[in-house]
Amino acid sequence: MRGRHQVNLESLNLFVLAAKLGSISKAANEMNIALAAASRRIKNLEEYYGARLFDRTGRGVEATSAGRVLLDHAHHVFRRLDIATRDLVDYASGLIGTVKLHACTSAIAQFLPEDLSRFAATYPDTRVDLREAYTGNIVSLIREGLADVGIVMAGTITDGLDTVPYKEDRLAIVAPSNFREGIDRMQFADLHDESFVVLEDNASMTRLLQSVATTTGMPLQIRAQVDSFDGVCRMVQSGFGIGILPVIAARNLAYSLGLRLIDLDETWALRKFAICTNPHFPATLAMRRIVEFLGQKNKSTDNL
Repeated sequence: MRGRHQVNLESLNLFVLAAKLGSISKAANEMNIALAAASRRIKNLEEYYGARLFDRTGRGVEATSAGRVLLDHAHHVFRRLDIATRDLVDYASGLIGTVKLHACTSAIAQFLPEDLSRFAATYPDTRVDLREAYTGNIVSLIREGLADVGIVMAGTITDGLDTVPYKEDRLAIVAPSNFREGIDRMQFADLHDESFVVLEDNASMTRLLQSVATTTGMPLQIRAQVDSFDGVCRMVQSGFGIGILPVIAARNLAYSLGLRLIDLDETWALRKFAICTNPHFPATLAMRRIVEFLGQKNKSTDNL
C-alpha cells in the first residue's frame, strides 16, 4: 500500500456506490457530497492501495481488476457491519439475532409458516425477517449478501452456495368442475389444446412449464398471466383456461371456488426445495439455528 491517506467507511461506501451506479457523480449526488470531494476520496483510495480502481469510459466508470477485488472485500466489510448492528440492536431487545430469510412463493404458501411458527416456539430469542421473492432473485440476494438464508426451488443454479434439502411438493392441474369429467389423472401432453393461466415470467412455475413445453415440442398457449396462486384460480373460475399449481397451495382455494384438482402424471410434477446460504459470508448463531431447524424438516410432504 502507498500514500498517507487512511481508508474510512464513507469513502469505501462511495466507492461501492460508484461501482454499482457506474458513475462517481451519481454516487456523489446520492451521498449528498460535492463531485470534487467525491473524486478526491476515490483518488485517495487509489493512492492508499497503490492501484487504479476505476477505468473512465464515455458512459462513466467501470471497476478495474483491482477495483473488483476491493469491491468484493468492501461487500464483506459492510456485511459484517450490518450483522454487528442487527445483533447489538437485538441484544438490547433481549434477542440473540435476526435472520433475513427470503423464500419463494410456493414455500410460503404451503409449509414455511407452520415451520417458522415451530421455530419461534423453539427459539423465542431469534427473530426472522421473512420476505417473499422469486427463486432467481433470492439466489442473487444470497450471493450479494443482501439476504442471510434463502428457500428456493431445487435445480436452480446455486454454484458457490451451500444448499440443504428442505421439502417437496406436487403439482396438479386446476380446472373447472366440468373439465374432462371422470378423469382424475392426466399427462401434460393431454393438455395440448388447452389455454393456460400462468404466473409471471419470473416465477419458477412459469419457467418450468415453458421449459417442459419447449422440450416436448408442445406449444404453451398462455391466455392470462397473474401474480398469485389466488389469481390463477380466479381466472380459471372465470373461464380463461386451466392452471398448474402446487396441490397444498391450491387445494382449499380451488374447492372454495368450485374448481377441481387433477393429478399431473409427470416426474417433473414432484418438485424439491432447498435452503441456501453463502459460505463466503460469516454465519451467525441465528442463521445456523434456522438452517439446522428447517433442514430437519426436509421430509416429503404427506397427503399430496
